[in-house]
Amino acid sequence: MTRNFFLVGSLLAASLIVSAPSALAACQTTPVRFFPSQNDTVSTTATVSGGVCEITYHSSGAFQFTSTIVVSRPQHGIIVRTGVAGIRYRVAKGFRGTDHASVKFCGKGRTGSGCSTVNFNFNDP
Repeated sequence: MTRNFFLVGSLLAASLIVSAPSALAACQTTPVRFFPSQNDTVSTTATVSGGVCEITYHSSGAFQFTSTIVVSRPQHGIIVRTGVAGIRYRVAKGFRGTDHASVKFCGKGRTGSGCSTVNFNFNDP
């Protein structure tokens, strides 16, 4: 059985959800599907309003996140891991535009284990 993970607005359906954005800022993300056991790569866009964007994934059922690895850091901000399946992006003071980062979300479940690479495009209008 393959578990499907996809982002819908601020919710991930089928066993995975994204937490509400930080109270410090608004963060809107585009829908994305990923399958850690298939070692896939996907891209998503997050519109940051207020300088900070927090995204945390939660699993249910047999799938468990095991780690988060920042693969490439943004040029115009800072990205840090927040727990086993979350990130926080903070835009550099005075920067407006698009910044990029890549993060691997790894986990294990009944269908195997692996890591999905999520390429984030952070837009700060």
